[in-house]
Amino acid sequence: ENPAYRQTAAQLAPRPSAPPGRAGGLLPSGEVVYADRDHRARNLVDLRPVVFGIVPAGYRCGPVVAELANLAGRAEIDFLLVADPRPAGGRPPVPVKDLRACAGTAHEGTATIVEDHAGVLARSYAPVPISAPPPGGAPSGSTPPGSAPSQSTPSGGTPSAGARSGSGGRPSGTGGPAPGVRSEAPTGLTAVFVRPDGVVNEVLQSAVPGPDLGSRVMSLRTG
Repeated sequence: ENPAYRQTAAQLAPRPSAPPGRAGGLLPSGEVVYADRDHRARNLVDLRPVVFGIVPAGYRCGPVVAELANLAGRAEIDFLLVADPRPAGGRPPVPVKDLRACAGTAHEGTATIVEDHAGVLARSYAPVPISAPPPGGAPSGSTPPGSAPSQSTPSGGTPSAGARSGSGGRPSGTGGPAPGVRSEAPTGLTAVFVRPDGVVNEVLQSAVPGPDLGSRVMSLRTG
């Protein structure tokens, strides 16, 4: 079976606790295109359960890709790798060929490449990229000195293990910074965990390998 076209019999959650595009809500309206021979388009709400890995501009492939692919494969859940189409700090979006090379590091699982040309996923869940720094100045939209990005909680209101201990990445229960608020230059992968009922269970910005990832992925089988 091609994991890119796996179906689910689960019904969409009738009354999510948050609006589409936020943790606790359904995925936003839009579609992605599979970067394979068929270039088949799929509506985002039809992709469940699933783990998305949103790759920022300038991302250097790390071990979290292979780990998420391995964990998702063991849970029989798709892991979809997608580039953030927004440039960041003068760096262009990661091209599909580089995503394929990154997916090739997943020797014990499968990372399927999809394209989100409209940037629906990135705008909903990934940090807002800063622009290139002006000559002799700070990057536009960078975090002011003395301030720190806020941390919020996953769906359900309980702080995640990442929020408590600093492991597993930066959790976000609101799908990233508020609209118009710029974040630090994104360097890590944003992982979006979607349950069988279509609800985004959790968003991890700058996800890193660790024991927390396994429980997060396995929870999607029954969540």
